[in-house]
Amino acid sequence: MGKKDIGIALAVLVALIALGSLVLAIHPGAGKGNSVPLFVNTAAAGGEGATTSAATPVTVTVKPLAPAAVNPLPIDSRDALVSWTIPGAASSSADAVTAKAEIARLMSVQGTGRYPDEAVYLDIAGHYELLGDGKDAYDFYVKAAEAAPARGVALYDLGNLMERLHALHTAETAYAKAVSREPGELTFRTAYLDFLAHEEPDAASTAEAFAAARLVFAGQPNFLISEANWLSAIGSTTAAIADWELVRAAAGPDQQKSIDAVIAKLSAHA
Repeated sequence: MGKKDIGIALAVLVALIALGSLVLAIHPGAGKGNSVPLFVNTAAAGGEGATTSAATPVTVTVKPLAPAAVNPLPIDSRDALVSWTIPGAASSSADAVTAKAEIARLMSVQGTGRYPDEAVYLDIAGHYELLGDGKDAYDFYVKAAEAAPARGVALYDLGNLMERLHALHTAETAYAKAVSREPGELTFRTAYLDFLAHEEPDAASTAEAFAAARLVFAGQPNFLISEANWLSAIGSTTAAIADWELVRAAAGPDQQKSIDAVIAKLSAHA
């Protein structure tokens, strides 16, 4: 090492001594939310009576980075969304003004803890849907689904929205995920079954979905109505009539008249 190099090294050493030394004990849990001990020279810290050999342990908690949110319902690549405009938007300018004002109010309270995030996002999304703004409605329904990962209502609403936008593959996924989150919720299940019965009645997966639902909801009128409509669509008229008769037995007099008309129509084509 030359004289010049020695001089530079000495200068660096003097600077380090002036600043004080800091020695980190490397901890295998660093970066995983564990406490990492650091050893700081107390002389450098300016402590009273400190010596250059004394070391005081300091504990620093290293918090892990929060994982990035994963969109629970990305748009299916098979769906060509020509437009995000929703048919049948607000019917009057007064309705639009009211909806925009309510969105502004809700935006001011989101994230404040005053109301549950899921409820705020659902309400904002619903008002955007009223305005015919499918993209903002979609974004806030997704936020609601992220805010309450155990609940299916936002995914159910996304299924309805995607149907209105004719993004049917995405709609099917939304309904299926709503059922997956809350398999005992009849509203979500019948929405999924009605979608399958309308879009792909003859698919084996549709028959499997109805069979699985029957294990949970057998005898419940709303399920029986969904099943009867599907059975009619695939030509199983006798089985459909049997379901309608079960529904009739649980209905009131006025409803029975309507059901009798449905049964008569099916019987004529049996």
